[in-house]
Amino acid sequence: MKWPDTIQDLLDSGMTQAQIATACDTGQSHISALLNGKRKHPNWTLGERLLSLRKERMSMSRNNESTGVAESGAAA
Repeated sequence: MKWPDTIQDLLDSGMTQAQIATACDTGQSHISALLNGKRKHPNWTLGERLLSLRKERMSMSRNNESTGVAESGAAA
């Protein structure tokens, strides 16, 4: 697993590092360190939370694209 890619996917979905950190019950600096390669691996719990959040966000993105709904909830 490439953790910087996972975090970048979350950032690309519209989340900030702070929002990712809050959703995963960690600090923004921890997310930043994983993104920038200063930390190579999260602990098991954080890794599971990041993967779950990514899956959720990617699913939301696909659903919005298929229904024509923009991120804000307005029609595209």
